[in-house]
Amino acid sequence: MKPLKQLLIKENTNKKINNQDIATTDKFDNIKNVNLSEQIVSIDDKAFYNNDTLESVTMTDEVTHIGDSAFGLCKNLKTIKLSKNIDVLNTGILYGCVKLQNIEIPEKINDIINHYEKNGYEAYCVGGSIRDSVMGIPTGDWDITT
Repeated sequence: MKPLKQLLIKENTNKKINNQDIATTDKFDNIKNVNLSEQIVSIDDKAFYNNDTLESVTMTDEVTHIGDSAFGLCKNLKTIKLSKNIDVLNTGILYGCVKLQNIEIPEKINDIINHYEKNGYEAYCVGGSIRDSVMGIPTGDWDITT
């Protein structure tokens, strides 16, 4: 049987993806591209964790939650299109994704900083997220201080 190279996830009765859906079955070992459909609204903790073959992920804007380490240690992940509707980037969602070439801070994270500034505070991204950005390492954990 020819190995599966692309996965289109059309629907899931729970409307979320978890690591039992992806990581525990041998048939997904060679997946390079994942496209999530409009029915998926949540990606659980470690859903794609430590997938060595994953290179690209595309999700629709219906996704509102990405769990801790959802794409952690996906060493070959090069591109990811994040949903615009994610409010919080949980711990380590892109930790160890050393081949990612570009990551944009979602607009809602920028909105948090702008909210503080409009109310007379100074707000900054700090900590490991800045270090990682300077070093060219993608980060999914953005710390904000005032």
